[in-house]
This record gives sequence, structure tokens and C-alpha cells, in this order.
Amino acid sequence: MDRRQFIKSTSAGAAGLAFGETILAAKDDHGPGDFVLADRLGVADVLFDLNDHEVVGVAATALARDVESVTGKTCSLNEGSSPNAVVAGTIGKSELVDALIHDGRLDASEVAGQWESCLFSVVKKPFPGVDEALVIAGSDRRGTAFGIFELSRQIGVSPWIFWADAVPDKREGLVIKGGSRRLGPPSVKYRGIFINDEDFGLQPWSAKTFEAELGDIGPKTYARVFELLLRLKANHIWPAMHKCTKAFNFYPDNKIVADRYAIVMGSSHCEQMLRNNVSEWKPDGKGPYIYQVNREGVLDYWEERVKENGRYENVYTLGMRGLHDSPMFAVGSRRTKIKLYEKIIADQRDILRRGVDRDVSRVPQIFCAYNEMLDFYRDGLPIPEDATMMWVDDNHGYIRGLSGPLEQGREGGSGVYYHISYWGPPFDYLWLCSTPPALIWEEMRKAYAHDARRVWMLNVGDIKPGELMTEFFLDLAWDVDKWDRKKPADFLLEAAEREFGPDKAREIADVMNEYFRLNFQRKPEHMGFNMIGEKGIPVNDPEFTPFHYGDEAQKRIDAYADLDKRATLVYEELPEHKRASFYQLVLYPVRGSSLLNSMTLNAYKSRIYAAQGRKSAKDYAIKSREAHKGLREEDAYYNEVLSKGKWKYMMCHHPKDLSVFDQPKTAKARLKTGPALGIFIEGMENGRGVSGGELPEFNALTRRKYFIDVFNRGDRPLEWRAYPSEEWILLDKDHGTADGEERIWVDIDYGQAPKGEALAASVEIKGADDSRLVKITAYNPAYAGTAGTLFVEDNKVVAMDAGSGLTGRTGNRGSRWESIRGLGRSGKAIALLPLDSPTLKDNEISDAALAEYPVRVITGGEARLIFEVLPTYPIHEGRELALAFSFDDLGPRKINLEKKGRTLLGFYWGEDVLAGYFQSSTQVNLAKGDHSLKLWGLDPSVVVDRIVIDFGGLKKSCLGPPETIARV
Repeated sequence: MDRRQFIKSTSAGAAGLAFGETILAAKDDHGPGDFVLADRLGVADVLFDLNDHEVVGVAATALARDVESVTGKTCSLNEGSSPNAVVAGTIGKSELVDALIHDGRLDASEVAGQWESCLFSVVKKPFPGVDEALVIAGSDRRGTAFGIFELSRQIGVSPWIFWADAVPDKREGLVIKGGSRRLGPPSVKYRGIFINDEDFGLQPWSAKTFEAELGDIGPKTYARVFELLLRLKANHIWPAMHKCTKAFNFYPDNKIVADRYAIVMGSSHCEQMLRNNVSEWKPDGKGPYIYQVNREGVLDYWEERVKENGRYENVYTLGMRGLHDSPMFAVGSRRTKIKLYEKIIADQRDILRRGVDRDVSRVPQIFCAYNEMLDFYRDGLPIPEDATMMWVDDNHGYIRGLSGPLEQGREGGSGVYYHISYWGPPFDYLWLCSTPPALIWEEMRKAYAHDARRVWMLNVGDIKPGELMTEFFLDLAWDVDKWDRKKPADFLLEAAEREFGPDKAREIADVMNEYFRLNFQRKPEHMGFNMIGEKGIPVNDPEFTPFHYGDEAQKRIDAYADLDKRATLVYEELPEHKRASFYQLVLYPVRGSSLLNSMTLNAYKSRIYAAQGRKSAKDYAIKSREAHKGLREEDAYYNEVLSKGKWKYMMCHHPKDLSVFDQPKTAKARLKTGPALGIFIEGMENGRGVSGGELPEFNALTRRKYFIDVFNRGDRPLEWRAYPSEEWILLDKDHGTADGEERIWVDIDYGQAPKGEALAASVEIKGADDSRLVKITAYNPAYAGTAGTLFVEDNKVVAMDAGSGLTGRTGNRGSRWESIRGLGRSGKAIALLPLDSPTLKDNEISDAALAEYPVRVITGGEARLIFEVLPTYPIHEGRELALAFSFDDLGPRKINLEKKGRTLLGFYWGEDVLAGYFQSSTQVNLAKGDHSLKLWGLDPSVVVDRIVIDFGGLKKSCLGPPETIARV
């Protein structure tokens, strides 16, 4: 956006000044009503009341640093040396601000009494000695702090100035547009992060590098974390809690620092009442952590913490689980345990009455329905009306349930605990952040639509390298209406422009969006294709096939290599002061993903090609080993060289040392003496290159090409030549010398080829006094008739991305199918919007939204209709994932999308989340000719990614067939 613009929000109760909007005037483009923060003559002072909340002074001091980092000029605090001043204060707490309001110089009625809001206003001659002031008047202590840090953001200081070394560009002049404008209140009341699984990054970095004098994560580290939260307009944290880190309250200064930064403390789903059980429960003298047999000991333990921390701002977690992330130990029936939970929660609330507020309804409390706790709730466990019901995802980004109509009326409302990092079954993802903004948007916007507006908590692991998705989540919590369905991916464009400037922003955003799409297909940590994420468990062969669909494995290697190349080029073209930040936010995640996929897939290809006798198997083994070495080198650069060693011990590409990160087995072939001809053709799968075969059928409508690999099985170079039987067979090369291998791409000149539906020809490959014959068939109909989007049967399969060429109609209840850019393995999955659309009953299908797809069937007959959907959950208990479909004018048929056995921690659930989808299918019978496939949307829980009609041609692969969309 042009910095001369300022778009003022007028929506009541919204976030006011939105991200991307600017109050900063362009250089030499300001009027008499504007405020000069800095120019060539000097820089404004920053004034605040020393009796205001501590966080105001903390933020004001940071602002002075930020202004100096941009202008190079020292910004004085409370010294009155400049005729211009930034005046920051909290209404009712700052004499400076209150005097302006009392004198009628400042109208703060729009924000007074609001939650975490502030007013920006330029005031002339507010005080003696001050000619001009930019007043930041906060409704409360965080409102003031957020306003101050918003000014920092406006002048070009990134929230990631410390945590990703985001160095701002230098500017001589900073001018703030005149007038008044509002910031806040936020969409979600409590917005925060959970530092979790810190064993491999944050803890060793803090203990050995940043806070080595303490040897742990302590107040110095937390001060940096809390500043980051304020810069991201967040207010809440669950602190680090693994055994490797001492409990947050072990260090008395931690809670004092939290209060100084106005951060609301909480504790995780397995740490009730602000307690860290792993570190703090000592059975000696206390007995077992079992409420059923040691009630008094457990209650004393909880009450002790409330006495210590009750005077601070906290959100208390109710209920009880085991000492760590395990179910509570109790004996008895389900009903007995539910009654026990009721008593536990009642006792906890009594503690809060005594230690915090006699009116316990005014004490922020949550019940986090994690794992078995959700099951107890669904079995009838009552939650206090004033407590917040925290819904949870399944650890992989799919929310397990949300508040129904009756639950939405609860006084305490609801919230969500969500993951972008995770340690546990079926498999961890602790290294890179690969949860795309589109999935976060779809799930969290759906949650907000179902009243989850009280608390949003994000499991961020080590903070790094989850920086950008942490920011996106918190931005969405601040202003939930910031992005519509088309724009979650545009967050990356906005972030890239802010961090690296407009010239490179589009390329950076495109790289990152493709990074997320590829990793949605399979996270790097899940490339072992096994279901048990424990040390020593062997990996399986990748499911990315080298046999079908254009060599799926090689296409993935090449796609990542291209991303790495593009990101590296941007890195090299950036100014020196921007490179460290770009490496952390973009290049390292892209390169790490590329290297791990290269290591895994090239090793796999070496094993396959060695079995075929290819001399080139050795080359793939070398590529795999080079990639493994590259991963270690990137970690070493991150930890030892980047930012002069600032991040030493932070980055580890192999958390828990799982087998997926080890060098995979490679192989080399036994070679014949002299040159020896071998060929491998697409679709052969188990061929060993000894005989010929038949390529998949070519299709004039889809225009796909297929490959023939000519390879050497001997120890001397192979000279070869290809001879097509017809002139209309096109080869991108017809001869060569293969020391290892060469790939021939075969195509058809459909204009020259005869018209017909069963053309036949061949290509003969000769070399080393040997030959192979490859059969060619082609479908080249006399009439195409392909105006508009058309999905065509190709090799007995019709494949479509649900978001391609989407047409249809809005349902009678107002819902519609819409493609969400960046969502799903295709990057354009469709969902029903709005996300609070009603779930329709069987007799209401006629009210449903429709999506329509034109389909051309070539063979006809029995087929399997397959829906690939995201592994989401029904929004409400008792509902089902379902949609309806129909062909042509036939009536709709409902299909239940629930996969049998798809339960949390169940086998199918694990497969689903690792793959990023699950399938449901049904049999259909389609005659040869053109048809219209219709999808009837019954529930906004359903997200459809791809649709396949299989007439018996579907091949084993990871991603399935490419879209069979007509290209002519």
C-alpha cells in the first residue's frame, strides 16, 4: 500500500486501524496538520507518566530504540528537549493524557472503557514547551502498549526485530498523518502462544547462549518473548514446561517480568492451576499426584500457587490430568470419574474464591478439552458457566469440535488450543513450520463463527522457525475479518513487502505459498512414511512414485530444487542487512524441506534403479548423501555463523534423532562389461529394463506427455538412437550417449496424426547391438467440443481439483462452495461459506449449495467415484461429515464421508493427518459421453480437495493422477 494512504476503519467493535493500513506519510508529502516524528533537524521526544503502568515505560523505551534504529537519531525519554513529542499514556492512569481529556484537547470517548484499545491523535500545543504531540491514549495498560508498538510497526520496525534479526530500512524523515484514529478492540480477548517441546531449540539456546549465566529459560529470555507478544498484539502465554526447563515459577522474577510486560499468564492443558507438575510435584512428603487418594495434598499444592500468583493477571486451567501429558489416574466407572472431575473443579474454584476473587465468575478460567478431557465433557461432565470451554485441534491442525447453539450462550464463551508444532503420535513435526495460512484461516475462522472468541492459544514449539504462522494466527485473533477466503495466502505478500520491500515481495510470497503447498502434501518430518515417531523405528519406502504420473518422485525433487533456487536468488539480490532475516524466515525452511526430500527420494530412486541395473543408481545415491550433508551444513550455518552466532544451539533439523532424518540406504547396480542397453517406460512399475512395453495412452484433449528412460547397464558409455514408427510421434531427443541415463519425453502432433480413437504406433530404441520396442496408442477424436472447462477421462481416470473451474449456485440457506487459495494438497480446496452455514438434514438437500463440473467419459461403465477431503471433524457432536452428489438430472445421493475407525489416535486418523486427506468413495455407472457432476454442500465441516472417477485405471501413488482437464 502507498504510505501516503490511510484507510480509516469505521466498523464498530472491530479492530480499527488494520494491519497494512498506514499512518505514516510519504517523504516530503505532508501538511500542516501532520506530526513530524523525525526530520533532518532532529527527532521527537517520548513522554509518559512515570506513575502509569510499567508496561507503558517498557514500550516507550522500546519505541525510542526503534526510532533510533530507523533514523539513527537518539529519541529522548521524558526530557522535553524537542518541540515535538509522542505522548503515551493510559486513560485514568496517566496525568498527561487525563489532562488533555479534561481540557477538551483530546476526545477519547471512542476507546475509553474498551478492552485493549487506543486512540492516535495529533494535538497542537498540548503542554507548555511542546508545539505538537502525537498522543497515544490507551483504554488500559495493554491498549497503550499496543498503540506504542503499532507506531513502531508503522515506521518500519518489524515485530521480528529481535527474533528474526529483521533490520529496518533507514529513513531520515518520519511524519505521521494528522487527525485521529482508533486501534482495537481485538476480535479475541486472550491471544497467545504456548512454548512447548522446547528441548531441541529454545531451551539449549537460552541455557547456553542467551541466558547462559542462568543456564535455563529465565526472566531475560521471557522478557524478549513478552516484548514479541506485545509487538504482535498478543497478551497471553503458556510458558515452557518440559522437564529440561525448570518451572516458570521456579524463578521468582519470571512472574514479575510477566506483570511488567502486562502478559497474562496461564498453563497448559496438562498443568492445572498454574502448576508445572513435571518440575514442581515432589512425591516425597506430598504423596501421589492422585486426587482420589490424596485430595488434601493435591489441593494444598494448587492453593500454594494461587497464593503466590493470585495478585497477578492469570487465566487458570481447570480439571486434572496426569503428572505430564497423560490421563488423570483414577479408578472406577466412567460415571464415577465424571463425578470425581466435578468435585475437582468445584475444589479448584473454591481455591480461586479464597485466593483471587470472592466472585469466582470474575476470575478467568478455562477447561481445555484435550484428548480424554473432551471425551469426559461429551459424556456429560458439566463445566462452570463462567469458565471458557477450550476446544482443541487433533494436534495436526483440525479442530475436533466447536460449540453448538446451546453452548454458544455460555457466559464464559469458548476458545481454541491449536498447533503448528507437535510432539506425539502418529508422528512429530518439531522441525519446520509447514501449516499453511489457508488451513489456519479455515479452521480458526470457522471456530470464530461458532463463538470461539474468548481465548486463542497457539502451540509454537520453539517459536523459531514458526515465526510467520505465529504472526498470522495472532493477526487473525486481533482482527478476524482481515482476510477473506482469497487472501490468507496474501498475508505472505504483506509480510514479505514489510520485511524485504516491494520489489521482491511477490516472488517471496509465491515461493512461500508453494513451500506450504508442497509440505501440505507431506511434511518433511513425515517423509519416512511410518506411523511410529520413535527413535530406532525404521522408515518405509516413500509413496511418491517414480513409475507413474510423470515420475511423481522426480517432480517433487525438482519442485523443491526450483524453490531453493528461486529463494537463493532473492537472498543474493537482497541488501546485506536483510539477508539474515530472509534466511531465517524463508531460505532455511525452503532449503531444509528441499534437502530432506532430496535425501529421501534420491536414496529411494537409487535403490529402485540399482534393481533395474542402472549405472546411474550411483548418481542418485551421491545426490542423497550430498543432501544429508547439506542439512548438517545448514544447521551449522544457522547455529554458528548466522548473525555472528546469536542463534547458537537454536536450530536442529533432527529433533529426537528419528530415523527419518538419518541417511537412508542407497544402492548401486552390478554392471555388465561394456555398454548395455536398458529402458524404463512410464507405467512399467516393476520392469527391469530388459524388455519393451507400452506407454499410457496419449489423449488429444489432456495433451499429457510420457517418458522413456534410456539407461546404461554397463561400465562403458552407451550410444543409443530412437526410431518412431510415425512422423506424428514427437521425441524431445532421438539419440545420445548415455554414461548413466537419459529421459526422452514423448508427445504427439495431434494436427498431423490421423483422427481416431485408437491410434497405434511405436518407438524402437537401439543401442549396444540391442533394441527395445515401446508401443504407442493415442486418442485423437475428430470432434473435441471443449469450450470452457472440461474434465476428460484419460487412461480410464477422470481427475479434478475441486477448485478448478468451479461453478454452481448459492443454496437457499445462503451457503456457497468457494475455493480457498492455498488450502489442501491441490492448493485450491473448496469449502462451504460462510463457515457457520447450517448443517442440512436429509430432507433439506434441495436447499444446498451446488458445485458443478463438466465431465467427458470415453469408455463408460462401472466406476468408483472418489472424494478426497481434508481430515476435518464434524463441527458439533452427533453430526456427520457428509455431502451429496448427482450426475446430470438424477437426484442427489448422500455419501457419509466418515472413514470407519477414523478416531483420534486411531490407525486411520494417523494415516489421514500425515497424508493431508482421506478418501471416501462409492460406485457409479456412467455412459460414454458428456455429463455434469454436481456436489451438494450439506455441512461447512467438509472441505473437498480433489475428485477422481476411476474406471479401473488408477495407479498406486502418493498424490494421485494429475488433473485430466482439457487443454484445447
